[in-house]
Order: sequence, then C-alpha cells, then structure tokens
Amino acid sequence: MQSKMPFVGNIEETMKEAFAAFQQDPLNRFKINVRRTRAAQLRQLLSHPDAIDLQTFLYEVWNIESKTYLHNRNLELRIFERPSASVFSVERLLGQPLIDGDVTLSELETALASGDLQLHGNYIWGQATRAYDIRFSKSDEQKVQQIRTALRILNDPALSPIEKSRQIDAIPGFGGNNSTGLVMVFHPDEFALVNGVSRGMVRKLGVNLTPSTSMEVIQSELGSLKEALGAADFLELDWFLYQCSQDDVFFGDNKTWLQVIQRILEDAGEPLAISEITARALESGIQTKGKTPEHIVSNVLTTHSQVFERISEGIYRLKPQTEVEKIPIPESSTQLQSYVEPPFEQIAAGAVKANYCLVPVAPNWTTNEDLLGYLDPLNELLYHHTVFSYFLEAAAQEYEQAREEGRAARPYHLVLDEMNLARVEYYFAKFLSAMEVRARSSAAPIDLGAQKIINIYPNLFFIGTINIDETTHGFADKIYDRAQLIELTVSRETLRAYIGDELYSDVLMAIWDAIHDVASFAFRVLDEIKKYIDTAVNLGCSWQEALDEQIVQKILPKCKGADLRIGDVLKKLGVILPADSYPLSHTKVQHLLEGFQQHGFASYF
Repeated sequence: MQSKMPFVGNIEETMKEAFAAFQQDPLNRFKINVRRTRAAQLRQLLSHPDAIDLQTFLYEVWNIESKTYLHNRNLELRIFERPSASVFSVERLLGQPLIDGDVTLSELETALASGDLQLHGNYIWGQATRAYDIRFSKSDEQKVQQIRTALRILNDPALSPIEKSRQIDAIPGFGGNNSTGLVMVFHPDEFALVNGVSRGMVRKLGVNLTPSTSMEVIQSELGSLKEALGAADFLELDWFLYQCSQDDVFFGDNKTWLQVIQRILEDAGEPLAISEITARALESGIQTKGKTPEHIVSNVLTTHSQVFERISEGIYRLKPQTEVEKIPIPESSTQLQSYVEPPFEQIAAGAVKANYCLVPVAPNWTTNEDLLGYLDPLNELLYHHTVFSYFLEAAAQEYEQAREEGRAARPYHLVLDEMNLARVEYYFAKFLSAMEVRARSSAAPIDLGAQKIINIYPNLFFIGTINIDETTHGFADKIYDRAQLIELTVSRETLRAYIGDELYSDVLMAIWDAIHDVASFAFRVLDEIKKYIDTAVNLGCSWQEALDEQIVQKILPKCKGADLRIGDVLKKLGVILPADSYPLSHTKVQHLLEGFQQHGFASYF
C-alpha cells in the first residue's frame, strides 16, 4: 500500500490566495468557460464512435486549436499563449479590429454562450505532434480502428474513469497525456488530466511521486487539492496548475526578480516591452530556477500594480508619483564584469543609441536551437527561450511599435562574441536565409515553433567578433557575401601610449617589435602583465623578476610553429632578454630556438 500525503490542511495560504485571485480574473473565467463548453461539445461529438473518421478526430480532438470562428470569421484564441508582438492570443485578440468593430471580452463571452464562437480542437491539452500515432507505419484504416476503440471505452458506462484511462493508455498512439485528457473531458468532476505539469506541481506541494506511483494515488492527491482550493471541477484546477507552472505564482523567489525589474526600468527611464525587460534581467545574471523567464517577469509586473504601470499590451514602466523602496542589487559572481574601456561593438551601439546584447558563442553549437532555443518535446505550446530569442522579439516589438507611432525604430545590435568558435553555417543557418529575404522585403519571419513567429526587421543588426587561431573555424564565401568584414588592427603608437611610462615599457615594446609579425599580442596581455607585476611588487618582488616570469608565461607560448620567421624572432629575443637580467626568459628562448633549428618547428612544451 503506497502512502500518500493529503493536501487538506497542508496548502499554503499563498496558494489559496493565488487561486482566489485566479478566480477573480475575468480572462481566466472566460478561458475556463471555453474549456467547459468545448468539453461538453466533445462529449456529444464523441458519443458516436463509429461516426468518427481520422480527419475529424485530428481536427476536432487531437489538436489543441484547429480553427476558431467568431460570427463565421476566422480568428485564433491560443489560450495557452501569453500576449506578445509575435504571438496571437486571447489577450491580443481583444481590441483587434474586425468587421463589426473592436472585440471585447463581453462579446466573446456572449458569442461563446450563443454558439457564435465556433470551436474546433480540444482547447485543453496540447500534443508533441499534430499527427496521431506517428511512431509506427500504419494505414489510416488501422488508426481509425484504434481511435474508435478508445472512444468506445470512453462511452462505456460500466467502466470507472481510472479504468477507462488505463485501457486507452494501452492503445498505441494515445499515452497518458491523451488518455487522462479524454477521460477528464467525459468526467470533469471526477477525473484530472495527468501530465508533466500536474505531476510537477504535485511534487512541489510535497508529495513524493515516483514513476511507480499509481494513478489512484495521483487522482486522490489532485482530488484533495481540488477540494482544498474550492475548484468547481478539474477543468478549472488544471488551468490553474498550468498557470502556476508558467508564472511561478507561489513557488518562486519573486522578491529578487522584483528588485531586478525595478532597477531595469529605473535605468531605462522609459517604458519597455516584457521581452526586453526579460533579456536585460538575464544579462544581469539572475537565475531562473528552471522557469520560463518571460512568464516570471510578466507575473511580477502584473502582481505589483503599486510599482509598475501597464502602458499598452506587453509594455510597462515604473508607476509615476510612487515612492518605492530602492533595494540595492549586489554584484553577482555570475555577472560579466566590463573592462574600463568598453569593447568596440558596445561603443558603436552607444553612438547610435542602440540596444545592445552580447551572446557568447559556444564551440559545441551545431544547430539553430543552440542559438534560438527549442520547442519542448512534451508540450508543443512551450518554447524554451534564450537571451538571443528574447532580444529578437524585443527588436521586432520596437519596430512594430515605431511603425504604428510614425517614428524611426531604435536600432538593436545583437553581438555574437567569438562567433567562429562554432561553424556559423550550422547554427546561424536560419538567419543566413532570413537576411536574403529581409533584403528584398524589409522583413523576414523566423519560425520558432510553439505557434510563435518572430519577424526580423531592418532595425536589427547582427555583429560578430572573430579570432583566427587553431580553435576557430573559417568562413564559407556565402558568409562574406552577406557581411561587411572589418579588420581591427592596433598600431605601435597606440600600444606604447597604452603602456604609459612604466619601468618595463621599453622592454615590452622591444619584444613586440620583434615578434608582432608572427606572434602578436595587445591590450589583454598587457593588462594581465601589468596586474601581475603590480601584485608582485606589492609582495616585495622586483619588477624585473615579475616581468621575467610574465614573458615566459604570457608571451613566449605564442612563439610556436613552423613559420620560417620564428628562428629570426627567437634570435632577436635572445638579444633583448639577456641571461643576467631575464634568466627564465633567456633559458626558454634558447630551448625554443634549439628545437626550431633541429626539427624545423618551435614548441613551448
């Protein structure tokens, strides 16, 4: 007998408060009514199993939303989606101009009650694929027989809901998500949908679920939760749990997010889109704890109305005339620390007042998903974003808003740092094609999946920094054809001025003069050497001793390979670095030179 932990008496007050607020939201009430209405329609439709063919099943049951019509006009509800500039949803539908004028929530509710809002799909749960039973090669006739067998089980009054779920789960192509979803449609007061969302929320409430936990125990736990919260049925509870999983309503540490979002809007001094706030928050180093960051940001903004003001759909600012305690945010070890002098691409962005996002490229990137994020394989409506994809969406929102307001759109500079650590032709493939489309039509769509499309507009600029060494990849001509190549070199005068009047500046410049054609170094190495020498002097060492060590550690490892000029370079270094002043460096130079003379190449090790 498996033990269980009943929910009654163990529900945190914050969860009850969240459910009460959830019930008061008119939009949530409408979405729940859509679910209930569609469940009643499906019960009627599926009461005659032998009349259901494959196309009807896919169109009316399998897909979460196939088509939605308001007064015979096609529209999309997408009740699982948050509002954004690139994703249509119920929230964005409200206020959209149709034939009869603007759509209001009241009109949608009236149309739902009268039947003028026509629903096609289940509107309750999603699928990983739009096709039924794709794992095995079966004819449409075989699939229809499986579907009709499942529907006969659903309509069998002699079977309990749990037994119906078990038998349907055993039919190929259905699985637990569909079997429990269908049973919930037929028994919304008795049986709950069981999927990754509901299991995850039950675990967070302290119930020890394992793969072997029986369906009876899970249903009992969800039933106790339904009673404790006062949910009218499992259709309502399921939508609430889904919202909790997306928003981190009462399990997240929103205090930290509140502080970060407050600071971002203070620094901006202007309204920002949710996607832009999210991108800047992630750049600050804040941790998401596995949650979708944009949903956390949206929840913080909407639940702290005393701090934030909604300007338009998805656009927020700090509320005027409101004194909010300013909470300092300490520097995190995960934050990127800037140099005193910002990099060139950041200076360029500042010169044109562009938004700037730096994305470090990893050497193991091979697909578009590494850059753009990916569609959840278990939930076709859930997209796992990256800082890159959020920045794309923010750029699109800015362009669309600027176009509506009749002004020039603010530039967005997206910088791929060391972009040739991975093959650009692989992970950047979608954008190579999109850039061609944008050149002809001023906009190019990028399909992210999860019913989400982002347009690439002229205000978005891609910038890549590259290094050429043994760890990087070359570029195909098609990359050069689509880009402007700017080589950044450094002059001797610039380096000399950068070093200044340090005691060791003449020696370093003599070394640079000798080796820069075959093994150059610049600002980063100079910064490291200066830091090392300053620290050594503070510890009582001489600067000559510290410089000797740094030449061995930071400069001589660059003198390697079979370049014929290496021999001459090493001979010059032997003169610049005499044994009496720089014993470590002189010894190492002689070792490198002997190896080059004997084998035709120099090796530090």
